[in-house]
Amino acid sequence: MIDQSTKVGRQYFQWAYENFKTYYTTVKNERPLEIDNNSNITSKAMHCIGQKAYQQFFRDNQVFLGHYFRNAYHILRSIDESSLTDKEKIHYAKLFSAQLSSDEQHLLFYNCFCGPYGKFANLAKLYDVFDTMDDITLLEKNHRELFMKK
Repeated sequence: MIDQSTKVGRQYFQWAYENFKTYYTTVKNERPLEIDNNSNITSKAMHCIGQKAYQQFFRDNQVFLGHYFRNAYHILRSIDESSLTDKEKIHYAKLFSAQLSSDEQHLLFYNCFCGPYGKFANLAKLYDVFDTMDDITLLEKNHRELFMKK
């Protein structure tokens, strides 16, 4: 496995998202799955897999990602709490979202979806931070739908 300390900038986020996929696959393969009548993994089981994988991943990568996620949350919170009009708030939130790479978006998405960060998730939903995210590269095709219901 490649050492994350050799990665810088966006290259780190590419490595980190690939690494998170490995955590997710490992957890998914090691736990018995709840299957519905259509032979699909239940939404509850899928979310539990994501939470466990994310907790393990974040524990091992917190030193590299914690400040990044906190900054992203505070940017959105500052926009939301500002005296700007709603239209201006959306504009600035879109500027924030537009500067994110795909891998940064995915890691922020899973931080909101699987982490215990309800305030951040609510702001991300409010300002459609993930509206340009490519669903094809999500770990499961219905994760966005589950996130929006959360």
